Order: sequence, then C-alpha cells, then structure tokens
Amino acid sequence: MSKGNENMNAVIEEIVEFIKRSNHQIMIRIGGHGGSGKSTFCQELIKCLDPKDYNMISTDTYIVNSNLRKHTKAKYMYNGVEHEAKVTACMPEAHNVDILERDIRALHNGIDIMTIETPWQQSERLDATKKVTILEGMTTTFIDSKWVDLSIYIYTDNETELKRRFDRDVHVRGIDIEFLKASQDERRIQFELFMHPLLENFDIVIDHSNDLFKILKNQLN
Repeated sequence: MSKGNENMNAVIEEIVEFIKRSNHQIMIRIGGHGGSGKSTFCQELIKCLDPKDYNMISTDTYIVNSNLRKHTKAKYMYNGVEHEAKVTACMPEAHNVDILERDIRALHNGIDIMTIETPWQQSERLDATKKVTILEGMTTTFIDSKWVDLSIYIYTDNETELKRRFDRDVHVRGIDIEFLKASQDERRIQFELFMHPLLENFDIVIDHSNDLFKILKNQLN
C-alpha cells in the first residue's frame, strides 16, 4: 500500500470514529477545486459507512449552468494586473450557494428534501432522520461553515489539476485540448484568489498533488 493510500485510510478512520462518537446528526462537507480528488475521497469514506445511516449530496447540481456562465465575465486584480475572464466554478458567483444552504437548513430542521434531477441522475428523497449527510463538490467550499460539523478541503498543484482535467475532460468528455489549456491559467488564478483562501475555514486540509496525500491540517487529532 502506498504512503498516500495509508494517509487517506488513516484520515477516513478518524472521520468514522468521529461519527461513531457523536450523539447527534452530523453534516460533513468535502470541498476544493475540480479534479482535486474530492469524489475519490468521498467514495472511500462511504465504503466505511452503513448506507442506512447516511445521505449523500453531490453539489455539482448547484453550479450555475455553463451556458449562462460562458456569457458572464468578471474583472479582478492578480499580481497588480487587471484580468477579465469567464466566471469559472472557482468563483462563488458560479454557485447557487443560497439554495444549497436552504436545503441544508431543511435537513437540520428534520425536513426531507428531494435532490436536483439531472440528465444522468434521477432525483431522490433524502431522509432528514439519518445520522450523517455528506456534501461533496465545489459549491460546498463557499457555504457558511456554521452549517456543517466537519469540513474537509482537498486541492492539488496546477500541474496535477491540468493532467487530471486532461484525462477527464479531453478523453472522456471530448473537450478541445487547446481550449482546456487556454482556460486553465485563468481558472487557476480564480482558484488562488477566490477559493484557496477559504481553506482556513476547514478542519482537515489535504494536498493531493502528484497523487500523494499530504495532510496539512487535521483538527480531529
């Protein structure tokens, strides 16, 4: 077993123990940029949980449709230079944060919710009485931390993100490689300006660059 897998398994074991020790319902968020390894971590976590005990919300459905975002540009300063570029999912304006927080409040108040239907996934009812609700996706990074009991932030360096986006978006989704390369620079700048500073609001911070698993912060210890 690689050191990265050992570190991941150790963190997951701590989270499972945290859940077991708790005598109340728990809301967990797993945030970070696209291609950071959030989904992989989430899948490994839920393997250790009883399906009867948890709800799972993939928050990609709370991202504003790209057909709208491609016509929306933002201006911002970076290293003393003004930039103007399309709003990517690394900016809070790309997310329906208020709607996600509304759904979280509903679950907190004992009200079942229906997940948002997509072309690839049917809507399903989430049971508000379940002990654990896991929120996974970029949108969770921008919600108020008061709504969750445990926050996990995962990120990578630029090279790792670009490689993973290449493997996923070009090979699987058919996106043009030149477009991907051109968009990555501004995407990363927006990440550094608007998303990465929020890591201070998270209990666990993980650097997943080069498929390693470096735990930079762990308040469960």
